Amino acid sequence: MQREQPSQPTLDAFDDVYRTLGDLRPVSPTETVLVQQMWTETNDLLTQRRARLSASDGKVPTTLWVVVMVSSLLTLAPVAVLPVTACSRSAIVVLALALGLVFHFVAAMDRPFLGAERVTSEPIESALENMQRWDARSGMGAER
Repeated sequence: MQREQPSQPTLDAFDDVYRTLGDLRPVSPTETVLVQQMWTETNDLLTQRRARLSASDGKVPTTLWVVVMVSSLLTLAPVAVLPVTACSRSAIVVLALALGLVFHFVAAMDRPFLGAERVTSEPIESALENMQRWDARSGMGAER
């Protein structure tokens, strides 16, 4: 989790557990229920692990931080303007800029495949690598 990468030995261990569970052949109804429960618990364990890995990678996009900080400052700046004079015009301009930043943020988040915070193909590529690794390890297991 510190490297924001899944552990290869842990992935291999899960592969071995799933392979072993797949090789089990229950004979009695009691064993069938037990194997079903083992599958359920193993799937729950993998789901919890994925959730932990996902939570460890949780980051707020830089765009969000910049927009929140700048728009907050621009929203609070007109409050500091006490006399209602020509400054009121500039206060309106500042508020308009703050709203413009919000609209920019919404537009940036509305286009998930463009910009710095875009959605990438990394999760799919990772899944494909895991499937290829699974196939490679299955071939090694058959030769043993």
